[in-house]
Amino acid sequence: MRKHLRRTSDTKKITRLVVAVVLVLLVGFAVPPVVRLVGSVVLYPVQLVENWLAQSSMVVPVLWRDKIAMQTHISELEQTVAELGRSDLTEQRLFQENNRLRGLLGDGEVQRTLAVVVAKPTELPYDLLQIDRGSQSGITVGAPVYIGTDSVIGLVSDVYLTHSFVTLFTTPGFFATVYLTGPDVTATLEGLGGGVARVKMPQGIAMQIGDLVHVPSVRPGLYGQIAWIESEPTQPEQYGYITPEVPMQSLYQVAVGSPSDVTVVTTEMNQYIEKIKSDALVVSDLVLATSTATSTDQVASSTPAL
Repeated sequence: MRKHLRRTSDTKKITRLVVAVVLVLLVGFAVPPVVRLVGSVVLYPVQLVENWLAQSSMVVPVLWRDKIAMQTHISELEQTVAELGRSDLTEQRLFQENNRLRGLLGDGEVQRTLAVVVAKPTELPYDLLQIDRGSQSGITVGAPVYIGTDSVIGLVSDVYLTHSFVTLFTTPGFFATVYLTGPDVTATLEGLGGGVARVKMPQGIAMQIGDLVHVPSVRPGLYGQIAWIESEPTQPEQYGYITPEVPMQSLYQVAVGSPSDVTVVTTEMNQYIEKIKSDALVVSDLVLATSTATSTDQVASSTPAL
């Protein structure tokens, strides 16, 4: 009896399994056509509208296609403008870099060597610069070092095969004779260290912030300008503190001149100072105005005053 019941239950299980498999197969075969049918019925109006907008010659479809085309053209123009903007920015950067290098290397009449600053005063003792050019590149001791067309910051003090050291004018114990264009006097430049140099002059000399400081022994030899003045009326002397054109921490390239740019001959230094004075007196873009007298003015001028 028990065996008969087990056979009956197994037969029912197999029958149910077969029925389930058949139902799954029937659903699998029946669903795709149903889905395609429903999709075609639902999407038919959409396809009809798309074909109408894409092919019809009526006013609304034509305006729609023109709008799409105009938006596409606007997007292309915006992309072109963006590319031109990037190109213009690149050209502007290259133009500025070219002008900077041209100014750094001088006017072409004087031979200069471009060098990269390897180490700065914060990385070296005292106020020194280390550059990546040495005797192999023609660098010699005593050559002036420039950061602009005529802005000098120091002299080459030690030269090796592939690198050199530059002693800055701000080095403690460094002294040089300088010329101030404002008060039209010569003074002694003293390096204090830490990127600071000063000039000392007697009280009563009209030294002002912004006065240019030249080193006449170097041609060209503009060093910087007076940035701050320390003047106590009770003291016999006043001090003017100088800042170079470019901060030392911003330097990454310099130009090295020739020792022939440095002179100790007094007459040549005086001639250079006179040249600085004459250049300061030149007024550019000066136009002489001409006036013509009218006949009434001529008559009035010819009539004697009573």
